[in-house]
Amino acid sequence: MNQTLEPLKVSSLTQLEVAQLIDLHQSNIATLNPTLITDEPLKNYLIGVFDKNISFKAALKQIRKSDETEKITLADKNRDLAFGQFKKSVKLFLDSDDIAEQEAAKSLMNLINVYKDIEDLPYGAETTDIDKLIAELEGANYSEKVAFLNVGRPITRLKTNNATFKTLFEGRLVEGATTETYNAKLLRKDLLATYAEMTKYVVAMANALHSEQFVSVLNLLNTARKYYADLLARRKGTNDANNAQPDAPAPTA
Repeated sequence: MNQTLEPLKVSSLTQLEVAQLIDLHQSNIATLNPTLITDEPLKNYLIGVFDKNISFKAALKQIRKSDETEKITLADKNRDLAFGQFKKSVKLFLDSDDIAEQEAAKSLMNLINVYKDIEDLPYGAETTDIDKLIAELEGANYSEKVAFLNVGRPITRLKTNNATFKTLFEGRLVEGATTETYNAKLLRKDLLATYAEMTKYVVAMANALHSEQFVSVLNLLNTARKYYADLLARRKGTNDANNAQPDAPAPTA
């Protein structure tokens, strides 16, 4: 009986699905008797594909980590907004008809002006200056004025948002110190090229020798490929249904 490879358009799989396909191959083949696979080229192909998948998955993990960059950017924007809100809240009292409120606002504005360009500073410098500003606002010289003008809410928001930023940014620094730079697109291309070579070799040897090791490996490859081929078929069916045009209305008599 002629041995064939289960059709699967691997190029249509997502990045994660490619990694999962290779993982499934690896776990399935691991169920075979370790002494069954004796062919050295086949061993080398399997090792090569599985090792390249490790690098590919590391690249995918790094891509997911890059999502933290967006969170950091948003956290920085939120603390900038909080600083702006605090400044606006204080400025309102500069035009107050109450002299005491005017004086308190002027004092706070003098402090704010020391940090007027805080939003334009590099991340680390901005974090440090916000900590300094909040420490002064909570200190003996300014805390009573903050309470008198009732502008504590934006300060609390600034403090909370700065703490959120620090948590995200410091976590990213730790990750970045131990993370290699990967190119997921190139790694996927290399992985799938080796995978294609391996599957062609397995099919050819299964047909040439009909030996248990090649037939068994091919059957396991086909089991996983069938699963993902069915997944793609279901996805295509769903997309076709969603893109279908509505039936034209029946003509009236």
